[in-house]
Parts: sequence; C-alpha cells; structure tokens
Amino acid sequence: MPSNPLRRYAHYAKGENWALVTGATNGMGEEFAHQLAGLGFNVIVHGRNETKLTSVKSAIESKHSGIQVRTIAVDASQLPPKVSEFKALFEELNITVLINNVGIVSQNYPLLEEETEQEILAQLTTNNVFPTLLASVALPHLKQRQPSLMINMSSLGSWAPAPYLSPYSGAKAYNMYFSRALYNEMACEKQQVDIVCLAPGQVVSGMNEGPPTTMMPLAEKWVAKALSSVAPGFFSKRPAPVIVPWGPHAWGVRAMEWMTRSMCDNAVKGVTVDLRNKKRSEKSGEKVQTTSTTKTNGDANASTQPQKADQTESEGTAAPSENTAADHS
Repeated sequence: MPSNPLRRYAHYAKGENWALVTGATNGMGEEFAHQLAGLGFNVIVHGRNETKLTSVKSAIESKHSGIQVRTIAVDASQLPPKVSEFKALFEELNITVLINNVGIVSQNYPLLEEETEQEILAQLTTNNVFPTLLASVALPHLKQRQPSLMINMSSLGSWAPAPYLSPYSGAKAYNMYFSRALYNEMACEKQQVDIVCLAPGQVVSGMNEGPPTTMMPLAEKWVAKALSSVAPGFFSKRPAPVIVPWGPHAWGVRAMEWMTRSMCDNAVKGVTVDLRNKKRSEKSGEKVQTTSTTKTNGDANASTQPQKADQTESEGTAAPSENTAADHS
C-alpha cells in the first residue's frame, strides 16, 4: 500500500487539504476521520450532537498534531435536510474528499407495517436524500478542486436484500446505483471527480458488538482497507466505481453472483430470521432456537450486514423509537 493512498487528492500545500466526513461521531465515520487526519488531511466532522462532535474534535487534535478540525451539526434525518449549511465550508476550504458515510437502520428487524411513518421517512431521508443533496452541493466545488473524491456508502445487502430490512436494503441499493450513475456522468463530462461506492458487510462498531472475526473486522481495519482500495492502480489513476474492500466480504459477493436468485434469497431469509430471533430473544431474555445452521462466506451474512455494520452509530435520535437505531449523531 502506498504511504498515502489518497495522495491523488492531496494536491494542495501541506496543511491546506481538507476532507469532510458525515456521521463522524462514532464507529466507522469517526475512524474515517482519524485515518484521514493520519494521512495529513484536515477534517470536518459532521454529526447532530454538539457534545459528541466536540469530543471527536478534541480526540483527533490530540492524536494528530498539526491537524485542523472543524465541526458541523446538522440533523441528516430532517426533511428536507439543511445541506445548505455546508456551502460556506466548501466555499472557504480546499475540500477534495467527501465521505458520505451517515446512515440509519431499523435495529430490531420489524415488519414494514410495524415501522412508523416517521421511522421510514428518517431512514430514507438519512440514507438517501441527505447524501444526494449533499453531493449536489459538493460537486461544483469538487470539480473546481479536481482531482477530488466522493465516497458513498452502500452495503452487501444491495446484492442480497434482507427481509425485515426492506427500507434499508432498498436505500443501499439506491446509493450504489446513484454512485454508478454519477461515476458515468463524471466520465461523460471529462471531470476528474472520482465517485466511489463502498460496500461494507458486518464490521465491529458501537452498533455491532464483537468479538472480531474474519467476516466481521474491526472498524479500524475495515476503514484502512477501504482507504487503500481507492489508491491509484497499476493501469489507472482512478478507483473503480463500486468496491467491496474487505476480502472475505468480496468473496461473499462473488459467491452470490454465481448463485441463482432463489438460492441467494433462501440463504438470506434463513440467516436473517436467525438473527431476528436472536435479537428479539436478547431483548426478552429468552433463548430462541435458530432456524438455519448455514453461515457461508458472506452470502448469507451479506444479506444481514446492513443492519448492524454500515457506517457509524449514535444515540438513535434520528428516528426516536425502540425499533430504529441511528448511525449518525
């Protein structure tokens, strides 16, 4: 791995390159912020909780000497999101990297009709509307400061949509196709704005407890692999439009691509029901017999990753109910 996998986007003088990370007060978002700071980028951390933002800012400044940190508090679940508040930052600072990381998910595998209108809207607004509108605000400035990078977050659930997570699975599939379309748009317009969609599976974070395994790495390791995956290659300076950075997760995707749709759906259903039963038994304090013993290299796990592992985790105020947990704060 090169010493700085994002060197393509650090083309301003030392200390003048900036990166923006949404949903950066916990989990993978916070890890992105720390690792970008370690690569020499000044960072803007986004969340909705001022106390958490201040804490993350202090931690980054303490660990990474000489790095400047800004914070911005915007509720990504508010409809419409107040993305206009980001405009001043893009106009003032040399932001060449945007990590569209924020997201929320139903945590307890509810039936669709069990979710309130507020919960469903919060998921779609946070996972889709907010990053899309932020991309719209960012693009004129990313074009002005090219080469630049925009990373959007999908999930292995885009290949294997899980039952009891229908709004989330659909939202993550949208993010993948949105990113691919935007990637093609930049190519047609001959713009050096690299659009990358990252697809994580399960990752140990605040929302997804360990211990870490081959299929469920620590957030620190997953983010390091994700950043290295967008490094310039041997044959191209630009990264691929869709990347599954963690090797075992990528094996799962390859397996799903070889499976028939019915085989993939059956694997998804079996494992998701097992996880739903486990989650509900933990809540009730009862032990529930699982319905499936098959756990393959990411195919089945891939379908259920989204609900525990994508981005960052917070206090859950984006959609205030026992069914919904937030990845942004």
